[in-house]
Amino acid sequence: MQQSTSTQGERECVWEIEREGERSKKMNKKIDRKAIKNRIIRFFLILSVLYCFCIDLGGVASGLSYTNTGSSKNRRSASVSTGIHLRSPNTKISTDLQSQSEAETQANMSDELLPWRDTNSSPLSGNELRNLVVKASMLEEIEDDENEETFLDVPGIAWLEHINLIVGETSEDRSIAEAFYLDVMGMTADKSKSFHVNLGRQQFHLATPKRDDEVAHRINGSFGLAVSDLEALHERLQMARNDRETNNNYGFRGSLFDFYEEQPRMIHVRCPWGNVFRCYSANDRGSSSRLPTAVSSDIEESSQKMTNLHSPQLGLHGVDKMGVLSVGQPGIRFVELLCPEGASAHQICVFYKTMLKCPARVLRTTSKPATDCCVVSVGAGVQLVFVEDNASQGSRNNSNNDPRTLMKGIHICIYAHDFYGLYQRLSSKSLIWSNPRFVYLDTCDTWEEAKSSRTLRFRHIVDVGDGEANSNHKILMELEHETRPLRHGQFMKVPYYVPK
Repeated sequence: MQQSTSTQGERECVWEIEREGERSKKMNKKIDRKAIKNRIIRFFLILSVLYCFCIDLGGVASGLSYTNTGSSKNRRSASVSTGIHLRSPNTKISTDLQSQSEAETQANMSDELLPWRDTNSSPLSGNELRNLVVKASMLEEIEDDENEETFLDVPGIAWLEHINLIVGETSEDRSIAEAFYLDVMGMTADKSKSFHVNLGRQQFHLATPKRDDEVAHRINGSFGLAVSDLEALHERLQMARNDRETNNNYGFRGSLFDFYEEQPRMIHVRCPWGNVFRCYSANDRGSSSRLPTAVSSDIEESSQKMTNLHSPQLGLHGVDKMGVLSVGQPGIRFVELLCPEGASAHQICVFYKTMLKCPARVLRTTSKPATDCCVVSVGAGVQLVFVEDNASQGSRNNSNNDPRTLMKGIHICIYAHDFYGLYQRLSSKSLIWSNPRFVYLDTCDTWEEAKSSRTLRFRHIVDVGDGEANSNHKILMELEHETRPLRHGQFMKVPYYVPK
């Protein structure tokens, strides 16, 4: 009996030792798993830092410039640097943006520095423009002495709704325009009877020539689009190019339709009548929008969801995104316009700040020669970019290819705060204008007319100088602004749109 009890005690002791061993193994496994997890996290952190470093040395700068490997005189680089500080408790922002080095673009472009010089004389690459608008968006969210009370608001112009263009050489060209905008570019036909095509919550209002003196519009610059699927767009473009060489179902043969890619990934598209579209992924905050030293490698997520959502580089609503409204939404991200001869980015900047009371700033690239650009906020995550390009001015002043002739009549539609105050300021400089083409929609020769139609129009950007009220201001350029108050019935409408 005593021996049996002793044996049982020994067994229990052995079992206890075994159980303790199992618990120890489980604990060690937990510790090992935790250690492995920590190693994995550290590995990916190091990998992300190395990735950003490599991008800084190569990818970013390749978007900032084109390099002609056959001729050193064509080499130029551009970088943007400025003091930056964003208010975010969990994101450490550097006080300046690191200058970005230059990398070579595709080998097949070595002899085609910035193609399409016959239809687009912009001195900027697509990635230079991406950097400009992302940088401007970030600067708009800085709290400083100048805009301390409005740095999270959108003063002046609240929204860019649509762009109006005449397309085609004759009315029969509507089918070609539909093929380009709908089948190839992936926009959606509006459900109204009008020839409107929708991209996200914005539109292109299109029309074909109805009179002998009407010609297809061509913007002197480009349209920057955020698209839902860049890969799908590339496939459709390739199909359209193949069709042009074979069946010509789209009708693009003999037209100006073309496209090419630029790295980091974006696509330049030229429509059949010469308008240039620079296309980016709506979800891209990519290498060119990545600020090399702006965000430290030890970012910690906040316990607050909204703080994380609005964090640059990480959040769904980060200000560095290329999507419209900073939510990765497709739309018209920017409109690039080249300053005519005799007009400067600084003069245009003063006009928008003085007359429309909206955020506008002059940013300078470090390309050789440096280029001054006026970037104007026309909604959250939407900008007008006025680019100085004195080198190309005056070279095409003849008849049909004069950029001023081809662009005459294009208009943008905006919604503005302080509608009455804006009318008074424009009227004091004799800038109010009723467009004869649209008198069936609205007129604004008097305040009563503008108030009744809830629309005012002006077409001249002028040198306001010291701001004195008179009608003798120098005209800098023409761009019609169809301007509506926020109480207009179509403000923030949601057009029918199906992403492709």
